[in-house]
Amino acid sequence: MRYPQFIKENATIGIVAPSFGVSGTPYYENYIIAKKSLEEKGFKLVECPSIYNLKKAQSNLPEIRAKELMNFYADDSIDFLWSCAGGEIMNEILPYLDFKQIKEMKPKWFIGYSDNTCFVHPLATCANTASIYGMCVSEYNTLQLKAASDALLDLLMGKQNKFEQFLDEPTYTIPSGDLHFEGRLLGGCMEVLVNLLQTRFDETLAFKEQYCNDVILYVEAYEYNTLGVKRVLWQLNELGYLSNLKGLMIGKLNNAEPAFDVTISDALNDLNLNVPIVYDVEIGHTYPTIPMVNGAYAKVSVENSKFFIEYDFTR
Repeated sequence: MRYPQFIKENATIGIVAPSFGVSGTPYYENYIIAKKSLEEKGFKLVECPSIYNLKKAQSNLPEIRAKELMNFYADDSIDFLWSCAGGEIMNEILPYLDFKQIKEMKPKWFIGYSDNTCFVHPLATCANTASIYGMCVSEYNTLQLKAASDALLDLLMGKQNKFEQFLDEPTYTIPSGDLHFEGRLLGGCMEVLVNLLQTRFDETLAFKEQYCNDVILYVEAYEYNTLGVKRVLWQLNELGYLSNLKGLMIGKLNNAEPAFDVTISDALNDLNLNVPIVYDVEIGHTYPTIPMVNGAYAKVSVENSKFFIEYDFTR
């Protein structure tokens, strides 16, 4: 796995808009607050041309969004890339991205979640490059707790590689009780992953084979209720994505209430996977959120219903 270098003080951040731009409420207001906060810490922000656009659910045409992303990734004066927002149709930029070229470039950190799964996931599976599934820049010190925002920067700077849940709420396990497992993280947002499955931008099964099935899959959902999650997990299982996993992690659901009496516990137990499962984890569309280093080797534990994750960047 190709790990980018940790950043230094006063690093230059490339702000990209591969999906939505930060036009309109609340994106613009939150971004301006986050920008000011980062600049006060000494960071220099370089904004892509399309950042303040949002028309027809995109910051610009797919080929332009892709070109801006590729240009920033290749620009050695930019230390890491941070997506300004999620969105809806980032998948349309994929035909214009060159993952073979990215694989030959010096790796740099990319941060984003939700629709940014469209870049985070194939960075690992198609370019063997780690990235961070975490808060978009417009959430930094706005929607996200200061502790979560600080923890993300500490990760980027190599100051912190172990994280624990921020809130005093239980994390659940199957089987019930304390759990410990380790493997290589891969995953993202369910609503986005289903659009990538078995396309040329997927390569999940090849990734699992490359790393000897030493994979922990993490997924979370923005819109799906418990039945939506159940359907997607069935699909992933039928395609072989859930076979021989070291563990499965499910993020907190926005729509967590049982649908037709089906709970998230029901959906997970019905899989009969015989692998450790952790759910209600602070991943993705939740505030606060724990950064998932996609492609990284990680040790996961739940002790007394509390979630911990530790990254090993030597593997």
